Amino acid sequence: MKNFQRIDEIDIQLARHVALDDELKTLKAHIREVEKQQYPNVKLIDFEHPERNRFLAINQFRIDTPGATKGFIIPDIVLFVNGLPLVLVECKEANEFTSNPMFDTFQQLMRYSDQREETKLSGLREGEPRLFFTNQLLIRTSGEQADIGTITSTDEEFFFPWKDTGRSRHRWE
Repeated sequence: MKNFQRIDEIDIQLARHVALDDELKTLKAHIREVEKQQYPNVKLIDFEHPERNRFLAINQFRIDTPGATKGFIIPDIVLFVNGLPLVLVECKEANEFTSNPMFDTFQQLMRYSDQREETKLSGLREGEPRLFFTNQLLIRTSGEQADIGTITSTDEEFFFPWKDTGRSRHRWE
């Protein structure tokens, strides 16, 4: 992933594809210090033994965006597995300032991923696409409503309702 640090303009979907195919499965390291093994394959996520992974959720995760229209972005919740940002959750509540919170969360996700068409056409940058190179899921929520999508969900129609498979007795009252 360090190769992406040097590229100013890169297609976010291409970068995500490369990151997932090449790095989430295995990564070649230069040397394994303990065993002195050269060029070992390193699993960034242990799918066979999930308990060996480290899971972290960060609320209000601030990311500086030098050169963008705003100096930073603050996603509501970012979920990490072994330091890789895999899920981004954006939450809004309906109030006197927000008439359509689900649309507002969609706009916010597009801004964070630097995918708003009007911004691209004006030659500006708003977000931090590198946050989404390993992203697997986008969640937008307001109250009891939640939708899920991916980085390729660049239109609201590609977000789908979160289906609750639990019985009502499992819900929070």
